[in-house]
Amino acid sequence: MESNKKQKVLIVDDDERNVKLMSVILAGYGYAFDTARNGLEALQKAKEYLPDLIFLDIMMPEMDGYEACKRLREDSSTAHIPIVMV
Repeated sequence: MESNKKQKVLIVDDDERNVKLMSVILAGYGYAFDTARNGLEALQKAKEYLPDLIFLDIMMPEMDGYEACKRLREDSSTAHIPIVMV
């Protein structure tokens, strides 16, 4: 990757406090980021945003993190993205 390109992170969590905390930390280190509030939104945003890393909450409404992770791995456009389960 180019050294001047900002690394992109997708934060997926339904708890606003967790999102704010991770956003502040990532911004402080110069990362670009986007957020999603549930698994369904995570699938859509991951395909559009194509992040370099996903922080994925396990317990969420509509679709939990396990199912979202499974679907991300099944999609060839997102299967390569590293996921950290939170």
